[in-house]
Amino acid sequence: MRTQYWLGGGAFLVALAFGAFMMKPRVGNAEAEPAKPKQAQKIVVDPAPAPKESLQESEGELSLTGSVVSDSKATLSTRLPARIVGVSISEGTAVTAGQVAIQLDDSEMQGQARTAFAGLNTAIAMARKAEEGLKAQLLKADSDIATARSGVQQAEIKRQQAVLGRDALKGDSSAEKRLADEAVRKADIGHEQAIRTRKSLEELAKVGGVSRNDLQGAIASEKAAASDVNSAREQRKRLDSGATPQTSYRIALADKDIETAEAGVHQAQEGLKLSKEAQTRVRDVGVQDINAAKAVTEQAKAGWRTAQDSADSLRLRAPFAGVATAINAKAGEMAQPGMPLVTIISLTGLRVDALVTARHLARLKEGLPATVQVDTLPNRTFAARLSQIAATSEPDGRTFRVQFRFVSPVTLSPGQVARVRLSPARL
Repeated sequence: MRTQYWLGGGAFLVALAFGAFMMKPRVGNAEAEPAKPKQAQKIVVDPAPAPKESLQESEGELSLTGSVVSDSKATLSTRLPARIVGVSISEGTAVTAGQVAIQLDDSEMQGQARTAFAGLNTAIAMARKAEEGLKAQLLKADSDIATARSGVQQAEIKRQQAVLGRDALKGDSSAEKRLADEAVRKADIGHEQAIRTRKSLEELAKVGGVSRNDLQGAIASEKAAASDVNSAREQRKRLDSGATPQTSYRIALADKDIETAEAGVHQAQEGLKLSKEAQTRVRDVGVQDINAAKAVTEQAKAGWRTAQDSADSLRLRAPFAGVATAINAKAGEMAQPGMPLVTIISLTGLRVDALVTARHLARLKEGLPATVQVDTLPNRTFAARLSQIAATSEPDGRTFRVQFRFVSPVTLSPGQVARVRLSPARL
């Protein structure tokens, strides 16, 4: 069985083959265990031809000759033509999972990544500017609402003054004087409030949150309030001097003042309402701008990550720990699509494959214990068990493939010749 992995972004095919190294398709689905990283070392991996039939039978003991096979093998290649700029491994050296084996020319991809990163920074700056702009606009809207509320308060004070003035005309002179005193007091309050409003807008104008027209309006309101103070005080002086017009005429004028003051209150309330509506619109539009800027930022971030991944995909990495074999890459050469550049063989999940004749097949069953010896370690034996018996024969029609799994992890190399003995007590 052969499974292929495509490394994206311009890049690479990793063919992951399960089964024997350089042998016909295996039967079964045993999976390789992760290999522990090894120190850089030279490991000789000889090509492993399909095991030949080699049987010896003595006093019930069956001896087989096979080869050590790895469950996992990966062949790295490029999907697009690319120049090889570096080969960091050599034939037979141990590699760790994720280790860069071959570096292809990534200058173009690196340039795209830099361009994408610059675009990301621009998008981030736009999002930040949108947030700061909303804050400034909301600050301006808050100032407009405060000014409108102050206008409502001042208009209400004038209306109350007009009502008191009219009522005072219907009383005695002492009531008029009390009314005048109240008018002076309220005029002073209105003047002080106008001063505070003007100062607040001047501070806000220093950070650019208030228009010149708004500031001029506040100054004009302060002057009008000062004029009201002067008028109220002059009125109080006239009462002290005894200079009072006819009561009926003054009452008529007071009624007219009340009407004017009430119209002023209504107008000020409408202004406050419009200021609040404007604040809501500013907030909604600002939030939309911020969301749009954030969306652009996310798109730019995705583009940058894609460019980075494309550049990284030009580094052919070992998909698992093992040993490097069949290196067909040299720096400076052009790697063509599909051309095998390096093969990584896992040193975990090792097994022994051998062939048996049909006449011995009936005597075998999965789970039988066995011992394994290799030529490089003649004084050691490794415990194993018969793990799989092929359901169909080899192309020669006479032999069947059998597999043996080691009982404990072993440190062997794929391709080594192995001699397997089955216990006579189990046959």
